[in-house]
Amino acid sequence: MQKKRFDFQKKNNDSQKKVESYYYIARALISFGQYEESAVYLEKAFQEPALKNDDLLKAVLLNLQATFYSRISLEESSYQNNLKALELIKSNKDLESRLFVANLYTKIADYFAEMNDLKKAQEWSTKSIQLIEKIPDKEYLSVKRIYKNKPFIYFYKSRFYLLEKNQKKLFHLLKKDMSKLYVKIINI
Repeated sequence: MQKKRFDFQKKNNDSQKKVESYYYIARALISFGQYEESAVYLEKAFQEPALKNDDLLKAVLLNLQATFYSRISLEESSYQNNLKALELIKSNKDLESRLFVANLYTKIADYFAEMNDLKKAQEWSTKSIQLIEKIPDKEYLSVKRIYKNKPFIYFYKSRFYLLEKNQKKLFHLLKKDMSKLYVKIINI
């Protein structure tokens, strides 16, 4: 199926759609541990002209490349890529950029957790939660799937409370998050 998608995009010659196709192919390959093949698709994506005019799309690719680096134990390269991605879009006011900035804050928090700097991990995680909570659920639910990471942001924050062995804050966060989930299910 991925081959068909790639062939279609190759014929179509729409650079943005090619980038998105390369992104999903590379992401799938990374998740299956096929790093050499995923690197090929990441490289192809970075060569597309659509990235010259679309900072958000470039940030999304830099973040995927950061995930790639993280999976092959290049944590510093992963961190640097996420910082580059953040720099590209941190001042953007559109919904997708704000959601992706929140996701990048979480990825940076994760880096600091891996480096055993829980104070910085908590700072970045808190920034992520604060940003994501400013976005109304109705707006959040209206964006493309690629930008929806709200559950993971709460997951990362709860992970840091576990690492700190702070059960009180962990319980409070989970209780708050579960009540929001319950309200969403009722309103569906």
